[in-house]
Amino acid sequence: MNNGKRISIIGDGAMGVLYASMLSSFSPVTVFSRNAERTEKRNVNGIRVISREGEIICRPVFSSDKSAISSSDLVILFVKSTATAGAIEAYKEYIPEGAYIMTLQNGAGHLEELRRYFPEERIIIGVTEHNASVIDDCTINHGGCGKTVISTSSEWVKDAFSSAGIETEVSDCVMRDIWRKLLTNASLSTATALLMCSIDSLGRSSGAFSIVEKLLEEAVMVAAGDGYRFSYDEVRRELYEKTRTSHNAYTSIYSDLKNGRKTEVDYISGYVTARAEVLGLDVPYQRAAVDMIHAKEEISSIGC
Repeated sequence: MNNGKRISIIGDGAMGVLYASMLSSFSPVTVFSRNAERTEKRNVNGIRVISREGEIICRPVFSSDKSAISSSDLVILFVKSTATAGAIEAYKEYIPEGAYIMTLQNGAGHLEELRRYFPEERIIIGVTEHNASVIDDCTINHGGCGKTVISTSSEWVKDAFSSAGIETEVSDCVMRDIWRKLLTNASLSTATALLMCSIDSLGRSSGAFSIVEKLLEEAVMVAAGDGYRFSYDEVRRELYEKTRTSHNAYTSIYSDLKNGRKTEVDYISGYVTARAEVLGLDVPYQRAAVDMIHAKEEISSIGC
């Protein structure tokens, strides 16, 4: 059922396209992109979403016309964390004053960045357990499902997500949920970038998973220093189970390195190391991981 609210998504990568595909069953959704050729191709062919349940074709609208965002009731940011400021600068003059601004981006630190542009009562921060990867311009792999946690009391936003089949919770302590996902990203995802492997590969190698464990131990310590306590053993079990159930799934940080793009590591393991420094905690594995991933980025950029 259409609720009459219009949703815009800035960022046409795997996650932006996935959420557009799911939400388009309930609300008018437009995905904004700078790539006019890809935009036209997707409008003609639609989006094929492949998951363990099968395949479906979805038809959200794609646009390269920035002014079209002016009719939005909700704007969701799905650009890379490194591109947030640039995306907001490009679209801010067209975003209506009454629209909510939501971030479901990887990592942490987004609220502070969004506060520079929008009043806090219009900002929704959140976290999702879904993951997706691009197969080609019109095909994505929906590699994993789960709940989405958001910080809004706006009933229609939650209804739009829930009605589209996205399991959604509203939390008054969403930073705990963000930290919980950060534990996964700063261990499992970071390890896939260091080893250039799929998620399930980590569970098939004791040496690989030991790297996950060391990164996780440090991240759990920093989260506790920030006031969010988690059981290392419980999270470790969940991560190991994830390696057993994520079939041929790749993380975005792996995909970025593979394709020569700048990663979001500064918002993931980099955020952990930054908080550790503030808290006076030592995180040598996280620091080394950040340095190694930045080195990989640099090597890729200079063609070594």
